[in-house]
Amino acid sequence: MARRNIIIAAMCLTALATRAQQAAPTTFAPRCEQPLVTNLSAPTTPTQGLAGRHIALWHSHGRYYERTQDRWEWQRARLLQTVEDLYTMSYVLPYLTPMLENAGANVILPRERDWNTNEVVVDNDANTQYSKAIYKEHNGQQTWQQGQGAGFAHRQKVYMAFQNPFGDGTFRSVQSIKKGQESTAEWTPNVPKTGEYAVYVSYKTVPGSTTTAHYTVHHQAEKAISA
Repeated sequence: MARRNIIIAAMCLTALATRAQQAAPTTFAPRCEQPLVTNLSAPTTPTQGLAGRHIALWHSHGRYYERTQDRWEWQRARLLQTVEDLYTMSYVLPYLTPMLENAGANVILPRERDWNTNEVVVDNDANTQYSKAIYKEHNGQQTWQQGQGAGFAHRQKVYMAFQNPFGDGTFRSVQSIKKGQESTAEWTPNVPKTGEYAVYVSYKTVPGSTTTAHYTVHHQAEKAISA
């Protein structure tokens, strides 16, 4: 029978090592004071169960480049008309991950969770890979500024070893406010085909960064708000 390993680690991203040393093995379930992401438009918000937990979930292995064969291959052997790299993913993504999220957890997946073969990247830098994607800024009481240091830019279709797109571009910043007219940014993708897409946000962390930025995703005449 194919070996199937699913490693689930509950972790708090603040002072994890210190708390792990102090907590007894049977009670190690640290809560974060503030989750990485909060769904503000969810019909209900769990207060117990997995609320306040961050779960790192590795749903399977993936492909690797086999230099002796000059090709990409699955890491595990084909057995009983399937392969572990695909089998565990077939129930972890559509079933286990949503169940954990509905129970209040933030689930962090190192492998891609999106089944869609299409990808669109919208960035403040000139984007040569997705020319029809649009980035706009709207100034309120504060004005958007060029950030100091490197930021993200998607400039290549294929990345080789030691190439990091998070150092190939710039980033934008604006002073947050508590009252008044806020400043906003807008990312508009040119979606090639109707379907289900995972949405990710990449941002630069600097000293004094806000922890309550709001993101609104508009889809099919609806919207979802997260902070």
